[in-house]
Amino acid sequence: MNGRLLRLAKICPPLKKICIVAMDHGITNGPILGIEDYVNAIRLINQAKPNAIILHKGLLMKISNFPELASGNYIMHLSASTLLNKNSHLKVLVASVEEAIKLGALGVSIHINFGVESDCAMLEDLGLVSRACSEWGIPLLAMVYNHISNDEIDHIIHSARIAEELGADIIKIPHPGTQEKVKQIIDKIHIPVIIAGGETQNDFNIFLKMVKESIEVGAKGIAVGRNIFQNPDPTLATSQIIRVLNDD
Repeated sequence: MNGRLLRLAKICPPLKKICIVAMDHGITNGPILGIEDYVNAIRLINQAKPNAIILHKGLLMKISNFPELASGNYIMHLSASTLLNKNSHLKVLVASVEEAIKLGALGVSIHINFGVESDCAMLEDLGLVSRACSEWGIPLLAMVYNHISNDEIDHIIHSARIAEELGADIIKIPHPGTQEKVKQIIDKIHIPVIIAGGETQNDFNIFLKMVKESIEVGAKGIAVGRNIFQNPDPTLATSQIIRVLNDD
């Protein structure tokens, strides 16, 4: 387990809040704005030194050809679905922990949608990935979403507790709407919880306010995608988020 703890400390330092940049959108949405040239996007984001960037295996494989990107920390995303499928809530495994190790990832992530018809299959996948992470000493980030009711805080807490009980090291949840609800969730979960950035905000200051309010009540950090890579200046956006996270 020492290897898992050493890797986790690079992604999630004990005394700092964390900024993880999610760039796993291409399989679901295609080459949307900001990730058409993903190599350049990763280059710009890495200049601000986020704690990690989440990528699918094909992108992680490609960027190994660029020495200037080698110093980044990467988490490999293991599950996917596409908007081309009517059942896009069903995430299936498209990669393995072993592949992530071979490609140099520090950790892996998996997306689970609860409250949909196919959630039992995703729950099973979470268990299998967690077992492999324990076997190989790899940190696990579980992205949990509940589709019963976005307003029912108990369902979000339940989804997060499932991930904790099945061995996740970090849990990502959608922002529940208010600072008070974020605190309710944090108080019931005993491993680091990070807040999803969500859709692109027209006013970046409103987004930064959400980040600040979340960490004030105990969130470990933020996992941001579109609000960084669709920003006109991804380097500056990442830097500003990191400064807010660490009260600078």
